[in-house]
Parts: sequence; structure tokens; C-alpha cells
Amino acid sequence: LQYVPTFLLFTDQSGNNAIDQDAQGRVQFHPANWTLQLYQGYQRYSGAMADVGDRITRSIYTTEGSARYEISPKTSMELRGRQSIVDYDDATSGYNQWEAGAFLDYWLTPKFRIGPGLNTGWVDVPGPNQTYQQLLARATYAATEKVEFNGSFGSEIREFQGDEDNRWNPVFSLGVGYRPLENTFLTLDAYRRTETSIALDNQNYTLTGFSASVRQNIASLYSATLAGGYYHAEYQSTVQGVKAARSDDDFFVRVGADWNATG
Repeated sequence: LQYVPTFLLFTDQSGNNAIDQDAQGRVQFHPANWTLQLYQGYQRYSGAMADVGDRITRSIYTTEGSARYEISPKTSMELRGRQSIVDYDDATSGYNQWEAGAFLDYWLTPKFRIGPGLNTGWVDVPGPNQTYQQLLARATYAATEKVEFNGSFGSEIREFQGDEDNRWNPVFSLGVGYRPLENTFLTLDAYRRTETSIALDNQNYTLTGFSASVRQNIASLYSATLAGGYYHAEYQSTVQGVKAARSDDDFFVRVGADWNATG
């Protein structure tokens, strides 16, 4: 169980003051060759969203369940399901999303795992609902004790309950973690995925971007972080007759410092 509140205080525009919340619960069982897991999360955030062009408060409820079975020392199978409910305080366009998936994993070497998988989902939005299927391959590779790669890539076919044609889209998620020194951590992530627009009715957008961060631990109580990234958002209509001409380019840089009061 974990609960983390974040207090946001503004020296200017104090009307934006807020308490963000992150609560999570996870339970796991290991009967024989099975690993069974159930997760429930609640997040309430008040930050900016490029899709809206303003700060907006949203509540996110996430329920996940998974079952993993070890077929042999090198081969395993995983089944999982996920429900996400996203509500926005200052917008009418919240949405619910359900997803189910299956993966087969095989350890080629003690450091390299790869396997095919399939995801299928349904998105309940104020406009025409959507379904999608993703054919994916995922892999993890621990190159050294200090460098690890992970990722998934494949294609998605999305159908719309209205009269819009089906849409094909490549999707991927790639990550690299590097620890050059004992107290120094570097990460690099790249991604491409489809999101539902809450600012524009009957439109989705495809996000393609990357982010990088460096965290330096100082003694045992302090750490400093530098992060940055970029993404491009390309909007598409989900019904015939809606013209989707918008695209966004977003850059960000964040600097942070942490103090662990308890050591």
C-alpha cells in the first residue's frame, strides 16, 4: 500500500494551489508456477495538459489484474486485464477504457527475453466508441549490470462505431536505463501511441516523442534531477465530416531536488 500527497503552492496565481494525490494498492500470490497479481490505483492531478492548453484537474482510477504461468525455466505465458476511468473536473469529455492482453515470453539467454503478444481494447468516449487490436513484440535485455533495455513495438488497428474508416497505426514504447556511477541514474524513453482528445469532440491524436532524465543522489538524504523531452501530436477525426487539422509540438525541461527526511 502506498499513498503520496504532493502540495502545489504558487507564489503568483494562488488560485492554482492544489494537493495532488497518488494512492496505490497491490497484492500478489505465488501458487506453484503461477504469479497472480491485482492492482488498484487512484491519482488526482492538477497540472497542465497540452491538449487542453491549460491546467486541468483530473482523477484517474486504474484497476489491473494479471496471471503469469511458468511453462518451463525459459518460457512463460502472461494474461492481463486493465480498466481505466479518467474524469476531468473542468471538461465534459472523460472516458473509460478496457484492455485485455496475452504475451508469450522466452528467455533466449539469461539476459535477453523476447516474446509476441496481443492486446485488444474498447474505449467508451462521449462520441462514437472505439475498439482496437494491437499485435506486438516485447523484449528486455540486460546488457551489463549498468545498462538495461526494454521495449515493445508493433501495429494497431482501430475501429470506430461511426462511419469513419478503420485506421492502422504503428505503436511502440522503448526505454533504456543506465547507471554509470553508483549514485547516478540516466533514463531515455521513446514512444508512439494513440490518445483520446478531451478538448476537441470526435478526435483522437497520435503522440510520438521521447524524454530523458538524469538523477544524482547526494549522500543518503538528497538527490537532484534534470529531465527534458519532446513530443509531436497529430490529430485525426473519429467521424466522417469532422476536419482534424491540428498538430502540436511540445518541449519541456524540469529541474527537481529531493530531501529524504527520514534517512
